[in-house]
Amino acid sequence: MPATATTAPQAVTFVPEPYLPWLRTDPSMQQRVAFESMEKIALPAYEPMSRHFPKGTIVAAVRVTCHEELTEGVYYCERSWEGKIYYDFGRFAGLTYDHNPRQLARRVKEGIAHFDLSTDTKVHAPTQRFCLSEEGISKCHVNFKNSDFKLWRVTHYIDLPAKALNSLGHDSELLIGATEDQKQWLAEEYELLYGQRASEYSAQVLGGFPVPDCWAILRDQQNLDFVRVKGALAKLAPSQARKRKSGAVAITWRSYDCCGKPIGYTDYFKREDAVMLIDFLQNITDLRRAQTRVKASELLLTGEATRIRTEQVLADTLRRSQAEVHQELAHAA
Repeated sequence: MPATATTAPQAVTFVPEPYLPWLRTDPSMQQRVAFESMEKIALPAYEPMSRHFPKGTIVAAVRVTCHEELTEGVYYCERSWEGKIYYDFGRFAGLTYDHNPRQLARRVKEGIAHFDLSTDTKVHAPTQRFCLSEEGISKCHVNFKNSDFKLWRVTHYIDLPAKALNSLGHDSELLIGATEDQKQWLAEEYELLYGQRASEYSAQVLGGFPVPDCWAILRDQQNLDFVRVKGALAKLAPSQARKRKSGAVAITWRSYDCCGKPIGYTDYFKREDAVMLIDFLQNITDLRRAQTRVKASELLLTGEATRIRTEQVLADTLRRSQAEVHQELAHAA
């Protein structure tokens, strides 16, 4: 029999995931509340999805912590086992055993999810290497009550490796990265998710004259002091707070548990009792806004200085060129 010719593996051409927007340019992602439970993730190499997500792609992803949040989309899952990290990656293809309502109800109660993830056409990779079925389906298991399991739904592109960026052409400069505000919001959510002594507090005055939105992420001793002062104040029932004509204050605490599930509560106080807490949060808010204005002014100043420096360099170059021409003419005469 004639020898069978072998072909070299074909390089994967990057194609953006359909309907997955870029973080920087998405209008819905220009406000802080949109970043709750969101993280920035650098994806590892995974050939069955490398056409749309080559190794080193940076994405924004929302932490998923219950069955109700398992909807259509692209998912990235990590599991820790004996010091190693295992991961699954693909498009949500439905819960398994969902034809058995009783079994599904039991799993929901236990915080366990079994679902299918479908992948792209595999690239010169044996099916067994990625534990996929012949149809490119991966069976995924997550325990939402165990911190060894982490599941995210990918929502946006943030950045791409150089080769994939080059395929986008000049448009890549306008798409990649994140705005300064978005970087800050991502960093703050990361600190709330993984910081051991970080909490977000926000205050709202009910009735009377409202104050500007004020909130702050408090860390370490600041956090402990705020909790101690707040805990010494007499609380109001929500019904009492709504009835007070002189106004009451709602102070909300927000953070995440060890499994990434959002947690929080709101306490109500007399406005006159909570003046110190409101002033503290408001001053931090004012400082943050001032720092944002300083950064914006600094960028404008740097841009103008660069423009002036460029014009000066061009002018000096032109003068030197003209002087050299005069010298050559003088020598020629």
